[in-house]
Amino acid sequence: MQSIRRLGLGDERLFGEMNGLFAAAFDERDTYLGAPPSAEHVAELLGDARFVALVACAGGEVIGALAAYVLR
Repeated sequence: MQSIRRLGLGDERLFGEMNGLFAAAFDERDTYLGAPPSAEHVAELLGDARFVALVACAGGEVIGALAAYVLR
């Protein structure tokens, strides 16, 4: 079954999988995986309503993702 969800606090694992997907899709391994953000930074992002991260999952695997910031 496929699902799409917005990431929030507690979704740190999915955030990491999203970055892994971006690394592969954009052929930018060093950019997305070379210096992973700290756990504190990830929690701050996931708790910020102005940060939007959506992941598409199938069979427990992230198969698509989108990340955006709401500008003020």
